[in-house]
Amino acid sequence: MDTGSGLFDRAYSESVIDYYDFNTDNIHWNCISGGSEMMVQAVVARINKESIILNQKVVSLSSDADGVHVGVVNTQDNLRTDPVFKDVICTLPLGPLRNVDTSQLNLDIYQRTGFRCLAYDISVKVGLAFTSRWWEKAPWNVLGGSDSTDLPSRTIVYPSNGIGDTGRAFIIASYTWSQDALRFGSMTHDERVEQTITDMEIIFKERAKAAGVPYNNDVREHLINEECYSHAWQNDKWIQGAFALYGPGQFSTYYGPSIKAVCDGRLHFAGEALSENHAWVNGSIISAYRSVGEILDRRGDTERKALLERLWGDDSFAKEE
Repeated sequence: MDTGSGLFDRAYSESVIDYYDFNTDNIHWNCISGGSEMMVQAVVARINKESIILNQKVVSLSSDADGVHVGVVNTQDNLRTDPVFKDVICTLPLGPLRNVDTSQLNLDIYQRTGFRCLAYDISVKVGLAFTSRWWEKAPWNVLGGSDSTDLPSRTIVYPSNGIGDTGRAFIIASYTWSQDALRFGSMTHDERVEQTITDMEIIFKERAKAAGVPYNNDVREHLINEECYSHAWQNDKWIQGAFALYGPGQFSTYYGPSIKAVCDGRLHFAGEALSENHAWVNGSIISAYRSVGEILDRRGDTERKALLERLWGDDSFAKEE
């Protein structure tokens, strides 16, 4: 709860789950070579690419005897179509889902309220680009890990992969949540980058003072300003928040109703926000397993359900407690 200013108003269970994410015995972390996008590319490679339709904004969900109608508007030409599917898994974040017309679904009051009220956190990342991994060299000798500070940038994450590599490199020079992210998110990109550089200079000047060595302006000397980046997830219209982080009582009151399938079990809701493991890809996987399992159960497809369990284990980890 101390990773972001003002996080104490969130569910205590979120803190417990977060603790076990990082402190489970024998935990092993892996780095995906090429970045997280490689996961998406691997999934696309297993799917018929003609089945993936891009630039389609969902504007409505409804159903009738034919199936689930998904109203979409092409963001390139603004034309609307309403394809019909036997089963649909909706993985929209809850923010954009609020902008979709669901009035024909006859959702009960708890599910409607859950979609509206289940709390999200906000977050901002600022990445600084450098000509080299100067922080790994003497006198700094910073090999991975992170810094926590009460300066506006709050958390600096040094890359733990590629240690010792030559050439340009990046640092997540600021990773903020909650009120810290609210304030950082209100800045322009240039202002965020400059604030992050200033904070990093302060930290390394303190390091130099403690070690009794001179500070040689390493931060700005090695900076590639035009390659620095920043992103405020709360300002992103396609997510409208960083990740779910429920408030007190929301797990017990709204989580169960929010994950229930509707339209005679043909429309399912999934995504990290509708799982018990918020902010992680693992949460999305858990909710996907739940939704696929529900579809196979409704269809009576025992063969594919057995395959699902053989490949991914039984459904005990995906069931609502």
